[in-house]
Amino acid sequence: MSVKFSVAMATYNGERYLREQLESVARQTLPPFELVVCDDGSADSTLRILDEFARSAPFPVHVHRNQRNLGYGDNFLRAISLCRGEWIALCDQDDVWLDHKLERCVEVLAGHSGVDLLSHSADQVDEELRPLPHRVPNHARLTVTEPFRNVPFSVLAGFSCCVRKALFDRLPAARRPAALYPLGRREPHDVFIYHLANTYGRIARLPDSLALYRRHASAATGQENTAVYDRSLRARLRVGSYAGVQGFLRVAEQARQRQEFYQAVHDEIGPSGRADAFAASTANAVRYYAKLASAFEVRARIYEADARLGARARAFAHGLRHGVYLDSRLGRGLGSRSLLKDAARVFVQW
Repeated sequence: MSVKFSVAMATYNGERYLREQLESVARQTLPPFELVVCDDGSADSTLRILDEFARSAPFPVHVHRNQRNLGYGDNFLRAISLCRGEWIALCDQDDVWLDHKLERCVEVLAGHSGVDLLSHSADQVDEELRPLPHRVPNHARLTVTEPFRNVPFSVLAGFSCCVRKALFDRLPAARRPAALYPLGRREPHDVFIYHLANTYGRIARLPDSLALYRRHASAATGQENTAVYDRSLRARLRVGSYAGVQGFLRVAEQARQRQEFYQAVHDEIGPSGRADAFAASTANAVRYYAKLASAFEVRARIYEADARLGARARAFAHGLRHGVYLDSRLGRGLGSRSLLKDAARVFVQW
């Protein structure tokens, strides 16, 4: 399988670790087609390091300096938009790739058609590349999932992802929905990529560890994403703290925003294009997120602190009638675990 792999890197004041990452990209057993870097206004020696690397790299290096600070999500999306390869490997400025990362990803893609997003496992390390206890992400086995068969409000760690460039051809990243967390921002690039792939293609998860994921206090994403990627008990409890009435309402609002995003895309397609696969997938996404929004609005009513038994029971019955608890593995609802939890909540307040 012959694949042109672009590498998209977003930089911002990354001088401390940048050389190690660049050198690891240069050591790839399957060299990339190009490296595209968007710098977000670095005030340190990041740009000098990039320029030095560009003069000696065994592949083309294109460095773009943003006129204003975009933030890491928009910076990555700009880098992606400037890539010319068929596939794009997202590259953080402070990690280290294993030498065979791109070659191994191509092997997997060659054996699985229709994949739009691939994520591999990675070993978490500290500032000095000393091993930490967890793999992040930690994919137990090779899986390939179909559209709408993935947890809808999850994410695959951006640095571990390779994405098909064509996924962005007809989708306005600048108008992507607002983030669930933190409030007041648009979805980070990796969240946006994840739900696009869940709509339009297959998602592959590879158990091979192909990078060293460096955790340090000055990381561009801070520490807020660690619990999302980390599946330890402590991390799960932290994520679970966002549940409850307000949590359900926030998820419902995000679902509504995604519904509106895909509706706008569908409206722009026009009647003449609505018979193709892209239009059909877009229409499916509109229905999918409308149903999820309704489902979480139902759950919020069940968990209201002052709701009486009758009100909770009516909300639960409404959810049953409208398929809120259908099989989550088939992308049809929230599944049996949510059903059991909500049924218990109807009769017992806690």
